[in-house]
Formats: sequence, structure tokens, C-alpha cells
Amino acid sequence: MRQKYLLTIFCSLLAVVANAYMTNWPIYGDVNVEDIGFAEDNSTIVTNIGDYYYDYQYCTALHLAVLRHVYPSNASGERDFVLVPTYIIVDGEAYRVVGVNSNLIGDEQQSIKNIYLHNELEFLGSRALSNAIAVESITIPASVKSISYDVFNGLVKGVALKSITFEDNEATLVIDGAGNAATPFANLPVTSLYIGRNFSLQTPFGTSSNATVRQTLLNLTMGGSGTMVTPEMFSNFKKLTSVTLNSGVVAIGDNAFSGDSVIMELNLGAGVKYIGDYAFNGCKRVTSLTLPAGLDSLHVRAFVGMTGVQSLTIADTDSPLQLFGIPRGLNANESIFSHLTALESAYMGRNLMPTNLGNSLSAFNNAAMRRLTVGDHVTIINANEFRGCTRLEQLQLGSNITTIGDYAFYENRSLCGASIPDKVTRIGEYAFSGDSVMTTLSLGAGVKYIGDYAFNGCKRVTSLTLPAGLDSLHVRAFVGMTGVQSLTIADTDSPLQLFGIPRGLNANESIFSHLTALESAYMGRNLMPTNLGNSLSAFNNAAMRRLTVGDHVTIINANEFRGCANLSLINSMSTTPPVCADASAFSGVDKATCALHVPIGCKDAYQTALVWKDFFSVTDDLPNDTQVSQGDVNGDTLVDVSDVVAIANYVMGDASGNFVVENADLNGNGEVDVADVVALANIVMGE
Repeated sequence: MRQKYLLTIFCSLLAVVANAYMTNWPIYGDVNVEDIGFAEDNSTIVTNIGDYYYDYQYCTALHLAVLRHVYPSNASGERDFVLVPTYIIVDGEAYRVVGVNSNLIGDEQQSIKNIYLHNELEFLGSRALSNAIAVESITIPASVKSISYDVFNGLVKGVALKSITFEDNEATLVIDGAGNAATPFANLPVTSLYIGRNFSLQTPFGTSSNATVRQTLLNLTMGGSGTMVTPEMFSNFKKLTSVTLNSGVVAIGDNAFSGDSVIMELNLGAGVKYIGDYAFNGCKRVTSLTLPAGLDSLHVRAFVGMTGVQSLTIADTDSPLQLFGIPRGLNANESIFSHLTALESAYMGRNLMPTNLGNSLSAFNNAAMRRLTVGDHVTIINANEFRGCTRLEQLQLGSNITTIGDYAFYENRSLCGASIPDKVTRIGEYAFSGDSVMTTLSLGAGVKYIGDYAFNGCKRVTSLTLPAGLDSLHVRAFVGMTGVQSLTIADTDSPLQLFGIPRGLNANESIFSHLTALESAYMGRNLMPTNLGNSLSAFNNAAMRRLTVGDHVTIINANEFRGCANLSLINSMSTTPPVCADASAFSGVDKATCALHVPIGCKDAYQTALVWKDFFSVTDDLPNDTQVSQGDVNGDTLVDVSDVVAIANYVMGDASGNFVVENADLNGNGEVDVADVVALANIVMGE
């Protein structure tokens, strides 16, 4: 009576779970006991259940059945597989099989090599699969909603089982019984595992390093929409060599694979959005690491101990990657990728968004790579992003970068050169400071701002060009660039703003006085110093020997070239002498020995202009765009020997042939004479 009461309660519970199945199932024709047939929907059916085949309990009202036990097909025969049917037929009525309760395999556990669970099964009860000692592979259908914590009880070392598959399902697989301490899969001796869904337990494989599965599992694949690798789920697996996370995996928790020191192949699916703290701690045999475009959040110590990674790829995408977490033992030399101590090459395909917790949370601070490529989806290099990458030799920056932050490439002591893309508008302070072996530096046309000490110590760069778009320049931007021999400030009508109060302000300092090896300088625009005194003029005490002042320059500021004692040649390209603010403009320049060259026909203008008139040697032999025909005395649009002959004949009184008098007065004194013949001859000879 009591059993009947319990059975009634059990059937009532099934009614809640299986309400959708309240219908009359079709009755199939008679078949022999050993036959298994398939309905039109390919579901399995078995008829004429005998005492030796199935033991079951069923609820007549719902036409549901729960298998309790499976025996061989008859008293004398044996079968090497067990197939759980979708329906069983009892007394002419079909009952849907929704679960397996207790041992599925009976006394023939040695002979059963395969188990087939149909794809509408909903639960597996206590010890349901415990006797499957000869079965090598088990698949848990996606339809299964719950399993007992001891469903695999007894499947330990020595049994045949090598592979388990949990089919994909977005619904969580509930593990019943024994509370959160249950470890239903800890002692499975499998070598291959596929997990396509989440479990209700965080660590179904247990946490003990002595668990059987931690000693046997070789290959792990996870998938299924919304699947998560929970914290510590696969930590300390001693033989796990291959991990593939399909696109359905969305998160990898803290310490998820920590201590798995023999993993060699790691594939992160496109769907991974989160990687937690110490997720791959100690996975030291992985040599290549790719972070998918879908990744949103990355913990600062996710890759601690991955000392074998040589190649890192951060996939291309427009969305930034958030870096977060306060690492234990916070220090200024730590960053996410500084833990990849064997890193050789890195590709950065997206913006990285650090927290505001200081240098330690930048992405590549003190990273070990030798080669770095920044993709075209990157628009900003953050402050400290590549600070202290002392092994970095080759750098390729993406074409869409607009900002290079403060200290971005600070102390990159092996960096050979840098080419700044045209879209970069700002180079922050100390951005390339300490890059002492850099030999080439190219500043893109779009650079508008260069901060304090931006290129401090880049002592092997020999040529420096400041683009026309540059608006603002800090007074100590080029401190320590002691190898620059040639400086070009590109032509433009807009002035260049010089600013900043340098540390240790002194009257001998200026922006270009730091270029101590400077031989020649071209100044193609007006320079606008601050009002903070001599120290902020542009060339005060600069070292160059040759100076060319472009024709866009209209003013020479006070103290502009003060103390430039090495100047021996000045070329001023403007036909109108630039206005000198006062006598201090060239104070300290030896005007008796420094040769001044000006455009043809402009000598008198310079010899009467303030300050310029103090130069003893003035020669007007530079091109004069306002006198493009000067010297073409025969009108053939060329200036050559024939013009020298023509002007010489003219001076000697032979004016035959074409002769343009206004083109013959080369020295501008109003007469065509022997001096003009000599001047034209010198021009033709290249002097």
C-alpha cells in the first residue's frame, strides 16, 4: 500500500515536468520481444516487454514511463548494446520513456559495449550509468534536464570509458543530490570530453588534484550557446594538452585552467567575452595565443605563468577591450602581457582600455616582444601602453592612430625606428623618451602637438623634420637628441607655438639648443615663443653651422638665434628681409665672418634692413621667384652660355639679335655692365 502511495506521488511529480506529453500515443503492431523498431519520427519503440527485458514504472494517466533496470533481451541471449527506447508498449498502450532510474545495465555489464540514450530523455537517476564498465563512450543527450550526483558511480580507473559528450543546450544541466559538495565527474577516467552546456555545480570535477579525471583527461572541447568555464573548473589537470572553446563559450572564470602546465594547444572561440584572474596561470607550454574580437573584459593577471607564448594576436575590431582588476602585489612593472616572458611578436588589432589604477594596468608595459604591429582599427595608444618594452626592435603603427599617449614607448631601448602615421595629432610627453638606439624618426603630416621630453635621449636619430601641421611644441621635446645633424621645419604660413616652462629654467636653453650635433637647419615658418624669457626662444645657443630661412618667414623674434656662435652661412630665401624684433635676434653671431646669401636682386634691401645690414658679406645669388626671367637676356627662357655671350656683346657695344635689357641688370644697380657679365657667368657655372 505504501509503495502504491509513493508511486502516486512520483507520477504526480512527473506530471509537472512532462505536462506537454499529455496525449494518447499511437499503438504499434505486435513485434517479437527482441525486435526494436522505429516510429515515423525515428523515435525508438519496443513491444511486448518481458520480465527479462525491462523493469519499469509508469503512470497510466500520463502515458509516461521511467526505466529502472535493463536486462539482456531474453533468459539465454546476450546483447552488446543497450538502447533506451522513446516508448514502451504495455497491454497495448504506448508509454513515453522520460528517464532512467537506477542501474540501466544489469547483470550483463561486461558484455554491454554501447549505450544509446534517445534525444527526448529528461533525467538520469541515481547510479543510472554506474555499471557501464565496458562502454568506451557515453553521450548525454541535450534533452536531459537533470542527472543524479552519483549517476557515474563506480566508473573509475580500470573501466573502458574514454569519452563523454554533453550535447549542446542553453539550459543548465541540474545535478541532483549531495548539495554543492557533489563532484559527479571527479573520478571519471576519460581522456576526451565535450561539454556543450552549463552545470548547476561550479566545480563538477572537484578541486582535489588527486581526482582521476585530472590525471587522465587529454582533450577538452566546449561549446553550446552561453556556456561558461566556471572558476577553477579545470584547474590542475595534469595531462590536459588540448583545449578548444567553441564560439558558444562566453566566459572563462578565475583560475579556470590554472596549473594546467602541459596544455600545448589553446583555441579561444569567437564568443568569449570575459577572461578572469589567473585563468591560464601556469599554462607554460602554449606558444600561440589569440584573443577573439568578441572579448570585452580581460583581467590583469589572466595570463600569469604563460611563459611559453611567443606569438600574441589581439583580433581586429572597432570595440575597445577593457582591462581591469587590481592585481595582488601591485607594482609599476606589471601589465597583462608582461607575464608572457617569451613573447616574440604581437599584433594589436583594437583599442585597449585600461583602468585608472596606474601604470601596472596598462596592456604591454614591460612586455617582452621584439616585433609589434598595431592594426588599422586602433585609434589611440594609451599612456604607458608599451612602456619599458626593452626588447622591442620593430614597430609598425596602424594608419588610423590619432593619439600617442604620455610614456607610450618610454624606455624602448632596442627600438630601431618609428614612423608616425599621418592621422596622429598628438605625441604625449616622454612618449619615446629613452629609445636610445632609434636611428630613424618620421613624423606624420598630421602631428599638431609634441609634448615635453617626447624624444628625450633618442641620440642616434640624425635627421629631424617637423611637419607643417605642427601647432605646438614643448621646449624640451628634443632633449638628448644629440645625434641630429639636419633639422627641417616645413614651410607654412601659420606660426609654430613654442611653450612650456622647462625644469631648471636657464638663459642658455632653447628648443633646438639640445640638438648639440646640429650642422644645418631649415626654418620654413614663423616661430612664436612664449613670454617666459630667452630660454623659450627656438634656436638660442643652437649648434648649427648653416641656416636657411624660408620665404614664409616674416619675423625673427628677439633672441631667436642668440648665441649661435657656430653659424658661418645664412641663406634667407625671402625677397623681403624678415623683420628682426631687435638686435638680439642674431646676438652672438659673428656677422663679420658669417656669410649671408639672399635672393638675386635683393642685396640692397638686406643691406638697409635692421640687423641684416650688420652682416659684412652679403651675396644675392639665391633664386628670386619675383624675377624668374633674371639672366635670360636673349629671351629663349633659358639661362645658359648663350646669355653670357649676349650680355658680353651688349657691354662691348654689339646689341645685335634679341636682347632683353631688364633681364640683364643682375645686380640691380640700374646699369648693364661688366659686373652683370661676371654675375651671369658665375650663375651659369653654378657659383
